[in-house]
Amino acid sequence: MKRLMILCMAFFVLACAPQSAEKATVFQDVRSETLQQSAQVQASLGQEKLELGKSPEEQLWELAEQKGVRMAVNPWIEKGYLIRPSTANVLEEGFSDFHVRKGDFDVEAKEITRVYSKRFDVQASLAPVEQVSGKVTAIEAKRSMAAGNFRVILELNQLVPDEQGAYFVIVKMDTALDDPDQGSIVGSGHIYRTLGRKAQATLLDSKREIQKGDLVFLLRTEITPVGTEEEEEPEEVEPEPEQPQQPEVMVEPKKEKEGPELPKETK
Repeated sequence: MKRLMILCMAFFVLACAPQSAEKATVFQDVRSETLQQSAQVQASLGQEKLELGKSPEEQLWELAEQKGVRMAVNPWIEKGYLIRPSTANVLEEGFSDFHVRKGDFDVEAKEITRVYSKRFDVQASLAPVEQVSGKVTAIEAKRSMAAGNFRVILELNQLVPDEQGAYFVIVKMDTALDDPDQGSIVGSGHIYRTLGRKAQATLLDSKREIQKGDLVFLLRTEITPVGTEEEEEPEEVEPEPEQPQQPEVMVEPKKEKEGPELPKETK
């Protein structure tokens, strides 16, 4: 019986060894790179989309954030940007402010359309390090694969976002043709709730099917309201003072005086 237990333990260790080795090789002792991308977007909100309990400003923030992050990150997804996961530490321990709103604004509905509108600058930054990493652990309806708009569960490795949540990219490893230690960005998503190191998230965009075990990296995003949506009124041009009208002068042509009537020619 004791020998059987020893054999079982040996088989268990052997089975786990490749997984441990694989996990150890995902993050490498290399300097971290940083990807940054910016986008400017306009968020609009009609009266029919207003939500109870939320101000128009709050809803415009949310619309612009998602629209701007998708616009900034989609080029990385479409081109399959390659990244090399790193063990480097780039953030302080306990950092959680992944999503930052800068500035403030007030907005009024346009007079005719009753639509709220505002323009924003959005910046997304990615440092593919272990600190901000995690993996997909479950997909809604117990599916094995997912795509955009699916809900997923993530398990985060170290840092956890605050109540503002965070956006993230999804990375598949072993996709580079010449370097198995690199992975390519294949999708994006948004964390809307956390519980410990577990996070509930919604997938936004994806180039390939998302599977359990895929890596995720949290993004640092900043959004800033810019300008004003009210069109500048054209400057009023003062009319030139009217010149007094001159009385019209009628000039009649003079008739030439007719000469004496000549006698008629005799036949």
